[in-house]
Amino acid sequence: MGIGKVELEEVNSHLRGGRVENRLGKTNPSSLDRDSNLDLPVLISRAQHDQRVSQLRHRGGMFCCHPKVTMSLDFYYVPLSPPCRSVLLVAKAVGIKMNLKLVDLGSGENLTPQYLKMNPQHTVPTLNDNGFSLWESRAILGYLVNKFGESDDPLYPRDPKKRALVDQRLYFDIGTLYQRFGDYCYPVIFNGAEFEPEKLAKLEEAVQFLDKFLEGQQWVAGSNLTIADISIVVTLSSAEVSHSV
Repeated sequence: MGIGKVELEEVNSHLRGGRVENRLGKTNPSSLDRDSNLDLPVLISRAQHDQRVSQLRHRGGMFCCHPKVTMSLDFYYVPLSPPCRSVLLVAKAVGIKMNLKLVDLGSGENLTPQYLKMNPQHTVPTLNDNGFSLWESRAILGYLVNKFGESDDPLYPRDPKKRALVDQRLYFDIGTLYQRFGDYCYPVIFNGAEFEPEKLAKLEEAVQFLDKFLEGQQWVAGSNLTIADISIVVTLSSAEVSHSV
């Protein structure tokens, strides 16, 4: 699976009436091919993020046709993992090509001494840049833009207030939106549990927060597409696909 094939259509094909060709994934080797009755298209449309994210396909030529070859960047990932997918999208956005290292969680490749030395938390995604290791997808997103983006890239602006707002939205994603999505769906997907209405209510509340962020603006963190939009659209796309796998 190369960077060149990781198009934004993979995370927003539902905007064109299709289905997102994705599965939910965390750092768990369990099978993800389990039907879910999570019915979230209404939530997503209510967040009005559909039409906003359709513009992810166009950032004035941002998505380079010929990415730079950066052979020192090793990216350890699982294609089914939403956080991994967000990193692949941002890498394409800034025009870099990474060495993709598929991690077989089922066989414990993430528990080997070599992997644990690089990432003691044994999670994916993990980035290794010539000996510098970084994990947690949202940290990786910022790192890639800081190192390979424009001098003041709108994806992750340098202005303290603008950047703080992007950071807040990223923290909202990992601490609220993605967290509540995982709390609701992952016990069912990985453990065969029943869906809990109370957890769905919390997820609905998180999407209502997102509605507020989008009031009067096209993007979640201001007037430009940022890494927060990319991270959040991957979460929302995963929420939608969970009811249709």
